[in-house]
Amino acid sequence: YFGKEAKTKLMLGVDKLADSVCHTLGARGKNAIYESTVFQKPVVTNDGVTIAREGNLKDPAENQGMQLVKQASFRTNEVAGDGTTSAIVVSRAIVKKGFELIEKKNGNPMEIEKALKEFSKGVLEELKKKAKKVDSEEKAIQIATVSCRDKELGKLIGELMFKLGENPAVTLTDGVKHGIEVESMNGLRVESPIKEGIITNQNKFELEMKGGVKVIISMDPIEDFGQQFFPLINKFVEVNQQGQIVKTNAEKLIIVAPKLSQTIMQFLFQNSIVNGGPLVWAWIEPPFFGEKQKDLLKDLALCTGAKIVNKIEGVYLKDLQLEDLGVAETVISNKQHTLFVLGDNNADLILDHLNNLKTARKNSDSEVEQKTISDRISTLSGGVASIKIGAPTDAERKELHYRVEDAVNAVKSSIEAGYLPGGGVALLNAFHKFVENREGALMTSDEEVALEILEYACSMPFKQILFNAGYNEDKVLSLTHEMKSKDGNGVNVLTDDTVDMIAEGVIDPLKVVYQVLTNAISVSTKIITCECLIVSEPKEEVQNKNE
Repeated sequence: YFGKEAKTKLMLGVDKLADSVCHTLGARGKNAIYESTVFQKPVVTNDGVTIAREGNLKDPAENQGMQLVKQASFRTNEVAGDGTTSAIVVSRAIVKKGFELIEKKNGNPMEIEKALKEFSKGVLEELKKKAKKVDSEEKAIQIATVSCRDKELGKLIGELMFKLGENPAVTLTDGVKHGIEVESMNGLRVESPIKEGIITNQNKFELEMKGGVKVIISMDPIEDFGQQFFPLINKFVEVNQQGQIVKTNAEKLIIVAPKLSQTIMQFLFQNSIVNGGPLVWAWIEPPFFGEKQKDLLKDLALCTGAKIVNKIEGVYLKDLQLEDLGVAETVISNKQHTLFVLGDNNADLILDHLNNLKTARKNSDSEVEQKTISDRISTLSGGVASIKIGAPTDAERKELHYRVEDAVNAVKSSIEAGYLPGGGVALLNAFHKFVENREGALMTSDEEVALEILEYACSMPFKQILFNAGYNEDKVLSLTHEMKSKDGNGVNVLTDDTVDMIAEGVIDPLKVVYQVLTNAISVSTKIITCECLIVSEPKEEVQNKNE
């Protein structure tokens, strides 16, 4: 497909994705129902990324538009954990207005793309200037409530997240009782994803191991199967002549090492539960380099009770005994991080270690060293909690799960980077301030087009929330014009009042709004530069031709 036909096909795909999720936005947003491809059951949700993940179009050309914009939603979810619907709404606005104005004003797509990216940086800077710190439990509760749209649930999550503090780690599991149960735990989060292993949740690309997980920690690459790894494994498993494990004292194993050889991984895969063996296992590659990596491994070893493999200190893998392996009650590893949930065995040791680190930080004259120690303290003292979610039916439980997950991520992002007025006004105000600061600046015709596209895109979350609340187009346009210059003021669609959004408790995390615009710009600017679209012909059409 070429030219206008290619753009029409892409736009149709973008529209179908956006129409599937846009109605979920805001306090009066509604749900979508989709058929789970895994469980073959209906799922009810207003979680944008969950709905988007299920969308595929029969027309391969339209499907390209849908899949491209999905990337903005997925990336926003990965980094910020919320704002996925807004990312799609903003992406659609840029593509729609971009195609329209490029044709109408004969614009140069490549120059418009460049200008859009440059202008968006200015808007993002305005957002950062306006961000406020989460300094009270009340603010955390407000953020959670806006995200999950439930006061009681928002209060529970907000209180929990504020108590956990910076660098929290929260796991969501299915509960037996109806409602929400919260359990605080000891734990440590390592900012490193699962590298290889058995994925127990394909949808989230997540591994969860519960109950007596054995931990191997090595500062050295683990590459020698015959001389080093096999002698260790042989101490707590029985292996037959075919290399199959027939008995083991450690069915759950996590290896933390800079490298793991293909031979060892092949052995572990062959003996994993997916191939009829007893093992559930994972390998994670520790983050950082040099001394910083060594410090992390020492902290992890202290928490789990593991002996660290280190050739320099004369500790070899083959010499380890079963009691030299660390132990964690639960390990959860996904695409972002790995969480070690610990028992109370080493609680006193961890507390003493934290006090020693705080003393070392206080006595250090080096800012770099102080920052490094602060990071270690944050990792060791960051709160860990488990939220159990139960409901009478699967449909209700899953819908509740998505809302809890969004609320947890929203508060976490706000504690990390601050918050902004919600209800779509943050982008609206930031764009207005950016234009105000540029008043009188000379622009090319393509830059003028880019500015008009960006204005339309930054206003769309605000407009969509009003549309979802039943406001007519004239009222939406009037309120958009009125609110763009009223810093922090917006519309509470539940009361139909114009209010100070922060004072009203309608708040969005900076990290979410920042990622929404960043990722929408990244994807949609590529679509508006398209002049040719190549896809595989649908199978039905090929069959018809052959017949």
